[in-house]
Amino acid sequence: MITAIYIGTKRLDLFKDEIIVIKSSVAKIEDITKVFTDTSNNFSVPATDNNNSILKHFYNQNLVDGLDLRKSLDAVIELDGVFYKKGRIQASKVELESRKPISYSLDFYGNLVSLKDIVKEFKLSDLNLSAYNFTFSSGNALAKIQAKGDVSATLFSKKRRYIYDSSMAQPSNATQANLFYNNADALSGVDWTELNYSIKDIRIIEAIEADYGITFSRDFFGLNDFMNTFTLLSAARKTIESQVPLTNNLDSDPTTSGNTMLATGFGTTPQRETRLINFEVIPTVADNNKPYNMYIKNGNTIVFKYSNVVGTRLLVLENTDVAGDLENITFWIEALEPISYNSNIQREQTNLNEYRYTSGLRTVAGTYKISENMPEQKVIDYLKGLFQQYKLIAIVQDDDTIYVDTLNNYYRKGSVKNYTKHIDFEKTTVSKGLLLNKINFKFSEPQTILAEQFLTNNKISYGDLELEILDDNGEIVEGESLDFELPFEQVVYERLSDVSNGVPDNIQITYALLTDDTFKEVKIKQHRHYISNRILTNPLKLIDFNSIGQAVYNLNIPSHTNTIIAQNFSTTFGEEFEAYNGSLITETLYTNFHKEYILEVFNKNRRNFNFTCKNLPLNLITKTQLNDVIEINGDYYRINSIDTNIITNEVSLNLYNIANLNLTPL
Repeated sequence: MITAIYIGTKRLDLFKDEIIVIKSSVAKIEDITKVFTDTSNNFSVPATDNNNSILKHFYNQNLVDGLDLRKSLDAVIELDGVFYKKGRIQASKVELESRKPISYSLDFYGNLVSLKDIVKEFKLSDLNLSAYNFTFSSGNALAKIQAKGDVSATLFSKKRRYIYDSSMAQPSNATQANLFYNNADALSGVDWTELNYSIKDIRIIEAIEADYGITFSRDFFGLNDFMNTFTLLSAARKTIESQVPLTNNLDSDPTTSGNTMLATGFGTTPQRETRLINFEVIPTVADNNKPYNMYIKNGNTIVFKYSNVVGTRLLVLENTDVAGDLENITFWIEALEPISYNSNIQREQTNLNEYRYTSGLRTVAGTYKISENMPEQKVIDYLKGLFQQYKLIAIVQDDDTIYVDTLNNYYRKGSVKNYTKHIDFEKTTVSKGLLLNKINFKFSEPQTILAEQFLTNNKISYGDLELEILDDNGEIVEGESLDFELPFEQVVYERLSDVSNGVPDNIQITYALLTDDTFKEVKIKQHRHYISNRILTNPLKLIDFNSIGQAVYNLNIPSHTNTIIAQNFSTTFGEEFEAYNGSLITETLYTNFHKEYILEVFNKNRRNFNFTCKNLPLNLITKTQLNDVIEINGDYYRINSIDTNIITNEVSLNLYNIANLNLTPL
């Protein structure tokens, strides 16, 4: 077989007796944090004039335009003139004799070494998700809790316990909120600022693609199951920063430009002379108990700040508090939720001359920024979690896109290749392979109140699965235990009933509260879920910005299943009872994505086979894929790995037998 390796458009000279083995493995395409494309052994090429030119005289460090060893080179392998592999060549060393180059050592690998090398240590909060930002207002809150969209709201309690009591025997107070709608009565309802938001996972995937130049196929990411899952945004919302306007310049301060006092170039030197500045914030009666921060900036630097202020507060900035001149002074308020306020600002000169300002009634308002509220998680950990959760594989295509699908579906898309007449049966070994007797499918340790209680009661966390591999007699087999833990946290939802009559309503909630008596908020790890929109027979009350109760008849509720009725996908590994209707979740992550593979791999008749093929036809070498089934003497085998010597046509197969061949697409 004539082997040709091209770097760019130039063909490398090869040693006639060099061994070049291309290694392909299923195991590598299941872990995106590692190499998941083809790799080769380290091989040598002669230091001919042609190769010296192609490799830019690697041995000469003094060349102005020499080889950059930090970068790999585009490469293509052809076998007998037929395209075989596309990837990259990395030069590792050169052998010299009497100061002259003799040979170069090279490595070949696929187009993408590791997603981890691309996304590095970046976090989800680094992603550009600005297209989904929205004005933080009660109107948007009302819209986002009544209809599903790219960003949707649910009742995810961070402060109080939620109840529904139509008799009003238990009104709202500091520790509980009665969601019952009773017109304008202030004793019930949930404030719009208490809602929490979630973003569709597909929008996160799209942001990863856009930010890092990656293109994933939609074989899995385009499925309804994934397209309708959400990631809960941070329960600990970031603050809203709002600049105080200087619109009412009562004494016509000549140094003011827009909302900036002592602006550069405005006013004469005597007019700019300043002894102190007073900044007073006066919240409205309705917002008098809401905490906020107030501060003054000198240019871009905060020079004086009060934090966690409640009620009216006066901040006094003296010129001695600032190193240098007072210039480009601006005034700011920030809070976790909108606050209505009035402000008084006064600039006093040494001669006690004053310039006064009033803001008029204003509101601290701002934008809810998705990126700032993303879970504290690295991009690579999020992707790795998805690959583990759904047992996904990733394969780089010739156009540099990344094919992503479930392992089950990938295997179903393969075809049968008959290798019988090419096997050297004199060199066959059979082994038992890896034996496991227990696989623990786990989410991250639960922290919320209901999930903690579930663990206490059941000795296993909600959604986890402790799978035991049993023999025909129901006894656990010999082997090792494997923990399979996701970087996501599971929570337990609660469906509310009317406490006055015990009749359940269509309201389902979540608590992000600690299990101690203080009911303090807990910052959970990333939580992935579905959202179902339910019609309420009896509305709940959402209190808007004007303290007016709005009736909510359509409500987004969090769910562990893709639909409330006729469930066929879920976010749990183990069979659990759904909180909404008490039905048993049977279509789990395990049954949908892991069971078929595990039953096949850990079958009692499972064996590992090592076969060697000599002079394998070119069409089998170039056309066999890792999801193909190898037929040998009427038996069928899946591929663990293939090592192909592209010089000698010798192929080593590591296979395992399968009892039930099924290539019907899922």
